[in-house]
Amino acid sequence: MHLKSSVKAALVWPLKLLGLPSSGIRSNLQRMQLAKRHLRGVGLEIGAMHNPLRVPKVARVEYLDVTTREENIRKFPELKAQDLVQVDHLANGFLMDGIASTSFDFVIANHVLEHASNPVGALVQWCRVLKPGGILYCALPRIDITFDKGRELTTTQHLLDDYHFCTKGNFTEMRKRNLDHYKEWLSIAIPAHTGKPPPPPDQLAKQVNDYADREEEIHFHTFTIASALGFLCELGKNILPEMKLIESVEARAEILLILRKDLR
Repeated sequence: MHLKSSVKAALVWPLKLLGLPSSGIRSNLQRMQLAKRHLRGVGLEIGAMHNPLRVPKVARVEYLDVTTREENIRKFPELKAQDLVQVDHLANGFLMDGIASTSFDFVIANHVLEHASNPVGALVQWCRVLKPGGILYCALPRIDITFDKGRELTTTQHLLDDYHFCTKGNFTEMRKRNLDHYKEWLSIAIPAHTGKPPPPPDQLAKQVNDYADREEEIHFHTFTIASALGFLCELGKNILPEMKLIESVEARAEILLILRKDLR
């Protein structure tokens, strides 16, 4: 399966559409405090679009997206052109194709991982491009605050199974699992945002299949801070022992995570 990675559906939408607080002041402050404590050297931010992380002066960021800044300006006229970052690397943000291993001091992925149907696979790639001692800075939406509320909480086993299905090439099973995610998204998350009732069953079934055929990126998975920490614990035991969680913050509407790649 080739996973598309526009990695911008959530990033382009205004805060109110995401279900985030309109000011975002406290959340932004917490983000900046974490960046100041942990980010140094040259890093890569995935899908920053118009909302790049503010980093300290000792850090420099290059930007990765699947489309150029010029194309993003054309595709998203509702955004101020001057706010859109210059794209330095054209690549799939989940597969990191063309990005050399051990080439960055840090990777920033804010509100990206939930858009991956195979999040473990994405984490493996983000770890690959980090230098030893490098930092992964990651933000996830909270299920209880955003419009994911009401959806089923993704289990650690589900995330691990997704990875194993993909590594074994069992994309038929992955499609079945993604159909369930699309159904939840269209019948729970979208109505929660729009205030409109979910579509009738026949229309819903058609929309679900249309989303799957286009491999649309949605919030495939949902998180609480407890579930995210439990997932990272198992990930460290089974797949990425070199990645260590060094700080976590439950912000107003998101979970902020700092992981470090072992020096070994």
